[in-house]
Amino acid sequence: MNNKQRWMGGVVLLGGGVLLAALLLKGKEEIHQTQVQTQPKVEQPAKDNNRSNQAGEMVQLQPLAVDVETEKRLLEEQRRAREKAVAEQEARAADFLAQQQQAEAAAARKAAEEYAAINARRNAAQESSDNIPPEITDQTKNTAQNTAQKA
Repeated sequence: MNNKQRWMGGVVLLGGGVLLAALLLKGKEEIHQTQVQTQPKVEQPAKDNNRSNQAGEMVQLQPLAVDVETEKRLLEEQRRAREKAVAEQEARAADFLAQQQQAEAAAARKAAEEYAAINARRNAAQESSDNIPPEITDQTKNTAQNTAQKA
């Protein structure tokens, strides 16, 4: 390593150390500030409840079940709702899978048709590109007709 690379390495290490120290000190200050702020809040819970009721804020609470049977009934309803949601999701997945399979089959069919058309054009072009002069093909047709007439 040359001297310049050593200097750059030292600068990077020093900068990283300074950054780490700054983050640690900032973290300590934030912890100290949250501890100072939480202590006054502990003394004022009754005032906060009155303020929220006066402000008309709606707080949605889960009702507690009165007895075990009610709790069981609620849990059963939740289970049925989850099963229904899962069944709907599975049905959507099955529909999507069927659509995907149909699309794949259509794409394969289209590709096969295109491949067959390309091969047909290629074969037609190859037959027409044979270097047979038209006079010779006419002569062979004539000789074939003559032999057919003589026979």
